[in-house]
Amino acid sequence: MHDVSLVECYTSQRVGDNTNFTPNCFTIQAICEKYDYQIPSIDDQILNCYIKDILTELSKTVPSLAKKVPTVLTMKQRAKNAKGQYVITRANSVTTHTAWRNCITNMYLNHKFTINQMIYVSGHKTQKVFMDYIKLSSEERDDEIDAIVRPPIF
Repeated sequence: MHDVSLVECYTSQRVGDNTNFTPNCFTIQAICEKYDYQIPSIDDQILNCYIKDILTELSKTVPSLAKKVPTVLTMKQRAKNAKGQYVITRANSVTTHTAWRNCITNMYLNHKFTINQMIYVSGHKTQKVFMDYIKLSSEERDDEIDAIVRPPIF
């Protein structure tokens, strides 16, 4: 089932959108051919459990996955904890949504597509919502500004 998550990473499609691919759609041939271009359908909650299990196991050898980070609570969790935030390991904070968000951010950082093209691929309704999904580090934001301000060196 980790293949489904990889498809999401490479295509920026949500889990529920992974069922409409044809051989002409994209170039991750090995995974597509493995399933005869019929990517398995899986509930995102089940896939999230697989992702967390894999990353928790991996966190035994990758210290950054064991690091604890603050996480915003979901609406359901907030009903039980009014603080609005709690701390979990990075391994437990990754979901199918993380793969989708990372793909969108990587598309943005590659500068191969216009924002309108990326919005079309990602399925966002507005540029504002799309830009909220771009997760850039402070260094990446600085690089973006430098690229605009500084003339190219030939």
